[in-house]
Amino acid sequence: MIKETISAICLLLVFLSLVALAYYIILKILRPKKSGKYIVVISADDSSDDAADRLCSEYMRLEMLGEISFGNVVLLDFGMSYDERRRCEELCRETKNVYVCELRELEALTEKLIV
Repeated sequence: MIKETISAICLLLVFLSLVALAYYIILKILRPKKSGKYIVVISADDSSDDAADRLCSEYMRLEMLGEISFGNVVLLDFGMSYDERRRCEELCRETKNVYVCELRELEALTEKLIV
């Protein structure tokens, strides 16, 4: 009984490792090469209650791929709630290369980030 349980746990860990490896390889293939800077833009409106989570996940993808010095994550605010905007701004203060802006500020921000 114990032997089967340990075997099942080991098999599960091997499966999860293979899934994580496949995810990493697919992300590496689909991301742009490190030849220049790029910006990942995410939009959020008043119905977005997971904007901070999406912002954090994009930042973690950049970190996982080692592209944090090449990539930036920008969240466009199309009328987010006050609490959600506050959570996103808090995340921006804690991390680098993560920004929250409105549409009218996007052009100035992209010029600042690309140069």
